[in-house]
Amino acid sequence: MSRSFDVTAVPPWVKYVVLFSSGSVIMLYAERAYRRYVVRQVIRRRKERAKKAIEHLRTQLKEQQVDTKLSTDILSMTVMELHNALQSGKLKAVDVLLAYQRKAMQENDRLNFMTEPIHGAMGEDSTVGVASLIGEAASDDAVLVKVLKDQGAVPFVRTNVPQTMLSVDCSNPIYGKSLNPRDTNRTPGGSSGGEAASLAAGASILGIGSDIAGSIRIPSHFCGVTGLKPTQGRLSTKGMRSLTKPQNIVIGTGGPMARDVDGVVLLMRAMLSPLHFQLDPSIPPIPFQEKEFSDTRRLRIGYYTSHGYADPVPSCRRAVFVAKEALEKNGHTLVEFEPPRIPYAMSHLYMKVMNGDGGQTLADYLKDDVVDPSMKMVIFNSRQPLRVRHFLASLAGWLYKKYREEFYDAWTRLRLDIVICPAFGFVAPPYGNLDKSFGGGLFAPTYNLVNYPAGCLPVTSVSTADIDDLKTYPQNTMFEKTMKKVSEGSEGLPVGVQVVGQKWQEELVLRVMKEIERNVLNTVSKQHA
Repeated sequence: MSRSFDVTAVPPWVKYVVLFSSGSVIMLYAERAYRRYVVRQVIRRRKERAKKAIEHLRTQLKEQQVDTKLSTDILSMTVMELHNALQSGKLKAVDVLLAYQRKAMQENDRLNFMTEPIHGAMGEDSTVGVASLIGEAASDDAVLVKVLKDQGAVPFVRTNVPQTMLSVDCSNPIYGKSLNPRDTNRTPGGSSGGEAASLAAGASILGIGSDIAGSIRIPSHFCGVTGLKPTQGRLSTKGMRSLTKPQNIVIGTGGPMARDVDGVVLLMRAMLSPLHFQLDPSIPPIPFQEKEFSDTRRLRIGYYTSHGYADPVPSCRRAVFVAKEALEKNGHTLVEFEPPRIPYAMSHLYMKVMNGDGGQTLADYLKDDVVDPSMKMVIFNSRQPLRVRHFLASLAGWLYKKYREEFYDAWTRLRLDIVICPAFGFVAPPYGNLDKSFGGGLFAPTYNLVNYPAGCLPVTSVSTADIDDLKTYPQNTMFEKTMKKVSEGSEGLPVGVQVVGQKWQEELVLRVMKEIERNVLNTVSKQHA
């Protein structure tokens, strides 16, 4: 028997509760909508301010007299040629600055790597693409900025990063999307993607990036430039913005980026100065070890091309063998190395440590913010109770120490000095694909987890043969299918290799990087002779 619902039978107090509840929901929704409206207005004003600053510089540069030949000569110099010309007085610093400012303005119109022209950090905010940090001005320059200024460096532009700096894309709601100069349909990588793009475009010659999961090495690989992630603790992070401070196991670090190894070495020498150790006593006073860098002893070097999860595409695999051949020509011994349990280390240790607070810190920063699409790959699963997440993070912290010992034992068992491997599983992809290709990104963060210094330099470019070899690339998982898809049409893009050393061995890593670079360039020169 059917029964109709008699509204008159509902007690009056129920109707008032329903009306009150509905009103409360509407009020909450309206309040949240208003907060989001306010955030969008804050973002809009910040965009306008940045645009005005760039246009103001453009106007100033137009008023300056231009020596076109001098500017062209300056921009064509290597970092050491430029350094020597400045030291000898053949060039004036102001002419170099103007040449690079003009080039940066020109290339930024095409690539959007610049957030604002700058002369330091003091008094400026460092938003990392997050609206809640707009207007939070820095009270002082970071230690690395102070040290470089003391050495005569002139900071002239700040470059773009992904929202929160925890993505390998380079896009945020405040400054927009940065593009790769090698192919503007593709990402320059992250988090130091704006820096890598400016270097690759010839709009800068030296830069500083940051790295907690490959954020210097991945953009270097994608854009064809050079970078170094030092051992955490070798360089000061005092004054640097970080959104991962609730955990202290995997800690980000600043590091040098340049067009070539000489530029990275020049920056490391400059930063490891007495003033650095004076400004931040927590940093061990280890100056640049010239003897280690210039040593010519034969080394025992490990290499690998797979971490046991998803194989790199043919071009990235071949890059390791290009570097291997270059090192063998110098008399070094190359042996296969099998790093222990990287998929386990990444999924059970790295990710759990980074997500120890269940993503609450990021959620607090991003409350009511416009969330960039690139953040999809760093929105962690927060369904488990908070106590469970805290327990798993604590357990991962304890297991991390065991894994670090396991990794060290595997390294020393083969008596290795250095290891070479891919920097990433594929070359620069179009935007919107990195969240579907997690398996290709495990090469770089491994060395944040174990805290080993690691650098990346370009050694080759994607060839026609590499594209042809994609026909036989595995298609067993979504990751592999995506990696193959994004590699199609990538002919000519740069391919880097990663060079890794034991803790505190930055100079040895740089020595090996320089040897690879020299031999690769010599090979290319002979091919074109």
